[in-house]
Amino acid sequence: MRKYIVLTNLAEGEEEFSCICAKFSKDGILCSHILKVMIEKEIIRILDKYIIDRWRKKDMRLIKQRMDEKTVETSSLLRFNVLSRKSTELN
Repeated sequence: MRKYIVLTNLAEGEEEFSCICAKFSKDGILCSHILKVMIEKEIIRILDKYIIDRWRKKDMRLIKQRMDEKTVETSSLLRFNVLSRKSTELN
């Protein structure tokens, strides 16, 4: 008989789960051990961080991608500013 250890943090809004079988890390799917703990603790909603893009419908992927594009624009602007400062120092 095998035993699986599921580590949890059940703080409000921060629910985190991890299992030693590492199915979520390997396949991107919550394992039955974590789902069983969720049922026992009467957690009725799976957090978005446990549903990876590969398993979402296309519409949800597009919405998330649009949100990510905004952060890319911001990060590229920050990168440009940092590189400009460094080139000024070199010159």
